[in-house]
Amino acid sequence: YREGLPMTMKSCFYPLIGDRIFGWLGDAIDILSILTTLFGVCTSLGLGVMQLNTGINIMNSEFEVSTSNQVILIWCITAIATVSTISGLQVGIRRLSEICFGVGLILMTLILLLDDPFYLLNLYVQSIGFYLNWILQLGFHCDTFEMHSPALSAQDRGRAEEVVGNGGPETWMNDWTIFYWGWWIAWSPFVGIFIARISKGRTIREFINGTLTAPILYSFLWLTIFGGAGIGMERLAAHEGLCCSEQLLIPFGNVSTDSLLSLDSVDKFCQPPGCSVCSMSILSHHIDKTRESTVASIIERHDFEQRRTSDFSFVRLSCFSSEEMWFYLMLSYGALGNFLCILSMVGIVLYFITSSDSGSFIIDCLAANGCEEQPAVQRVFWALLEGASATALLLAGGDQALGALRTVSVIAGLPYTFVLCFLCVALWRACQVSAGYVDCDAANFKVSYLDFLTGSNCRLKLDWLVSFVLSPWHASRCAGRLWDYRFPYVISLAVLHYMLLLAFIVLHSVAPVLEGSWALAWVAYFSFCLLLGVIRTGVREALDYPGNPLEDFLAALICYPSVGLQLREELLEESEPTMTAAAGAESTETVFDE
Repeated sequence: YREGLPMTMKSCFYPLIGDRIFGWLGDAIDILSILTTLFGVCTSLGLGVMQLNTGINIMNSEFEVSTSNQVILIWCITAIATVSTISGLQVGIRRLSEICFGVGLILMTLILLLDDPFYLLNLYVQSIGFYLNWILQLGFHCDTFEMHSPALSAQDRGRAEEVVGNGGPETWMNDWTIFYWGWWIAWSPFVGIFIARISKGRTIREFINGTLTAPILYSFLWLTIFGGAGIGMERLAAHEGLCCSEQLLIPFGNVSTDSLLSLDSVDKFCQPPGCSVCSMSILSHHIDKTRESTVASIIERHDFEQRRTSDFSFVRLSCFSSEEMWFYLMLSYGALGNFLCILSMVGIVLYFITSSDSGSFIIDCLAANGCEEQPAVQRVFWALLEGASATALLLAGGDQALGALRTVSVIAGLPYTFVLCFLCVALWRACQVSAGYVDCDAANFKVSYLDFLTGSNCRLKLDWLVSFVLSPWHASRCAGRLWDYRFPYVISLAVLHYMLLLAFIVLHSVAPVLEGSWALAWVAYFSFCLLLGVIRTGVREALDYPGNPLEDFLAALICYPSVGLQLREELLEESEPTMTAAAGAESTETVFDE
């Protein structure tokens, strides 16, 4: 965007594919970016209205938690977001974002002061140290052992007691790590373009500090204050003996909750090890009491399920759904509880309005090929489509709406992961060019790696198809010219290439009857690509083309016919460039023949 290219995701790939971004390949990148952003914003809208619906229900029980009410909330948010989008970036989107940030800052400051500031500030320092200590390990953590087999109890290795619910990928990685990866990646084109739009003219240092360093420190503070307050409340509630309903019923056996008050007098109703930790916590407050006196005391002091006190001063947050936890934590702050809940709902609405309107703005910009002044009706279309998509996901998901929203974010983010990997390479190369380490006008292969996709030369496309068969021969001839091999050695090298390629095909074809042959097939293919990559590296270094050996290997691995076509074109080059041997010969030079 700084260099005058369109404000679209395809412009990021200019350092890799050049003017080909203006062809169908660039359009495909933008279309994928539009779909990814659309589903990413839809996931946010869906999750937001589910929490908003829960909050309104807690404040007013007549407003039920239902899909129909959530759909109504979606369209209320969408309507406001549509008006904001029409008003433009400098008016509606900017002002709502500023108000939204202000609401969040006020809410965070209030909780910091109303809770235990010394505890929360200590936790902030401790959490940063914990983060720095674990970031590398957690960054590479993949739940490998949990995926391999169930965990076994460390307390009793002799009996090899299996632990139920070992925290493996189904209970943690999938629901949290993978879901958030997909969700964040789905937001990446939208956030990246939006920040680029408002950051033009800044240096890379200013950009990193403004979009990474400061927000991360702010996020640390936000998560520390609210997460710390929640954990603190959970610990205090557990100390008070508050329990989830399924834990509370353990001391009473199979007795129904409706008949607890009419139980016969029994001196003891729970004996270890039959009691849970929570049950023992309850009993510790009622030593030497009968069952009915214990039950009466519990009901008089706490709500029936023992999850919270009647005045919300103690709440066992883990007993509630993720949508309820926030509001019950807010209600625990006494007289300001209702105000904090209302302020939270205002913040939720504003956050998702700003997400929707800026998402619509960026999607519209992508669809308009980077045009910054799009027709108002076009912005309305994308804003309404976001609302309609979120509505469809909620209605289609039914009781499993949360799972549907999580799934669509992962589905949207997964293919875009590969786009981001190439984008990182493009960004690095753009920085190298800007710093003067790489000459963007330097000589390169006569045929680009992707010319068969983007070019209009039918003969080139036909040659690429032929290279599926002739690539080993082209590579062997190049090796002979490069390292001055005699003709029998060239033939032997070509035979080796063909044998590896043929082994890949044959071993895969016999995989149904020969167990493990597929592994041998891939070893043969990797070996073939390694040889092809080595030859490409030699040619590239001899002709002083930019690149590195890893790129050469990956180029062969992903699409070896393109590498074979590049080598063929170097063989047919009429200018007869001189190739210096790159395999250690100090003075050997060969010249390409016609």
